[in-house]
Amino acid sequence: MHYVPWINFILGLWLIISPFLLGYSNVRPAMWNEIIIGVLVLIFSSTMGASLTDRTTSYRSGEQRGRA
Repeated sequence: MHYVPWINFILGLWLIISPFLLGYSNVRPAMWNEIIIGVLVLIFSSTMGASLTDRTTSYRSGEQRGRA
């Protein structure tokens, strides 16, 4: 499931650029809605990706990173 943050990151980028590519950037409420939601998706996907990489298990040593 390490690919999920990347998919969310790409979808967040799409939300940010879609008003300009699809031609509805003149509808200000819709444009700002897409940009704000896209930025939030980018933020949450990057924090989710960071938390997933901190909790990966090292099967060779039998340890878990990110735990005390």
